Amino acid sequence: MGRPLIFEILNKPAISCFIGICSAIWFYIQKKNIGYSHVGLSYETEHEGRVEAGKKRFLSASGYVAVSPHQRPI
Repeated sequence: MGRPLIFEILNKPAISCFIGICSAIWFYIQKKNIGYSHVGLSYETEHEGRVEAGKKRFLSASGYVAVSPHQRPI
């Protein structure tokens, strides 16, 4: 049904170490109840950034290319 987890960890030590570090950071953040405000971001700033990133992804996926007033088509 698959290899035991210990063999996978021993086979891929760098990835396993990275996952372990990320998991330890996540547990620390959860234990200390660290939020956006503790690291210098407000919820509003973070949310606005996600909205802007979403707009850019949507426009690039739909094939729409914005032309600024300074870039006139020939």
